[in-house]
Amino acid sequence: SIDPPEHRAMRSLVNKVFTPRAIEALRIMVTETVERFLSAAGDGEFDVVQDFSVYFPVDVITQMLGVPEKFRQQVRLWIDESLPREPGQIDMSESGMQAMAEMWLMYSQLIQERRASPRDDMISALIAAEVQRDDGTIDRLRDSEIAGFATLLGGAGAETVTKLIGSAAVTFAHHPEQWQQLLADRRKIGVAIEELLRYDAPVQYNVRRSNVDVTVHGVTIPAGAPVFLLGASANRDPDAWTAPDVFDIHRDRSEAQNLAFG
Repeated sequence: SIDPPEHRAMRSLVNKVFTPRAIEALRIMVTETVERFLSAAGDGEFDVVQDFSVYFPVDVITQMLGVPEKFRQQVRLWIDESLPREPGQIDMSESGMQAMAEMWLMYSQLIQERRASPRDDMISALIAAEVQRDDGTIDRLRDSEIAGFATLLGGAGAETVTKLIGSAAVTFAHHPEQWQQLLADRRKIGVAIEELLRYDAPVQYNVRRSNVDVTVHGVTIPAGAPVFLLGASANRDPDAWTAPDVFDIHRDRSEAQNLAFG
């Protein structure tokens, strides 16, 4: 919802936190979290979303942020309350706005606690971070920016993984031979996840607004117009991908740009 150069400054903070080395350092925490919720789902039949994937992603991302355990699943419930829309409804519901306000207050209190007593978590890192403002000055993030940042990460990091796990279970159920190939060679997990993201992404579209008049395929989109960008359609574009409607974990990832996350 923000443009460069402010967007670049905020994006750079994410890039520092989500480097391959930083993520590798979280492997034990993530593995333990996944195994804890998978064990709780039981050894028999269970609903892969309702009994498993709805829980662990938000627990992972809120642990990274530094959210106390008692609030981690509450963050998921607040996000769930903010998202639904009835037909014709554009704005958030009153209960959704109340949920977002409560989450904002939780993060604001956490920020104050970390300012007084920093820890090894993302909230503390954001408090210590320096950003370059539009006028070129170097500044610290405001509490409202950190709270907004945490709210965005908590939602984006949780819901997307929940959806990806659900679609992965369905997709592999329809392609059991590729599931067996993945079990036989775990080195294919990375490319398999890329293909799952291309084939049925958790984020189907983005909405943006044009800054200037722009002509695409002979149609002029006027400045200030909302633009509905269907990334899921682009990921099935036959001009970009070979056999785009075919799920293939052996696909050449260099064929085109995967637009699963924008």
